[in-house]
Amino acid sequence: MFNIKDLYYFLTLKKNAKLKKQLIIYGILIIAFILYNFLEPVKDQKADTLINILFASALFLYIAYIAYLVLKKMGKKDK
Repeated sequence: MFNIKDLYYFLTLKKNAKLKKQLIIYGILIIAFILYNFLEPVKDQKADTLINILFASALFLYIAYIAYLVLKKMGKKDK
């Protein structure tokens, strides 16, 4: 099982510095998405739905980019 100690070890490795930065950015994006949904600054329902869809799409694209970086890094290990 994955625990906090493993996460700390993973994030403190120097060879994972680029991935660490990407995970921090992704965490900030998730926190911003959650805060936006709790605060609901847009009163128009259609505009609010559009913003949620765009925000969620950006999150999925960013996690796909992180997955690409991980796969690229794994490919370099095999060579």
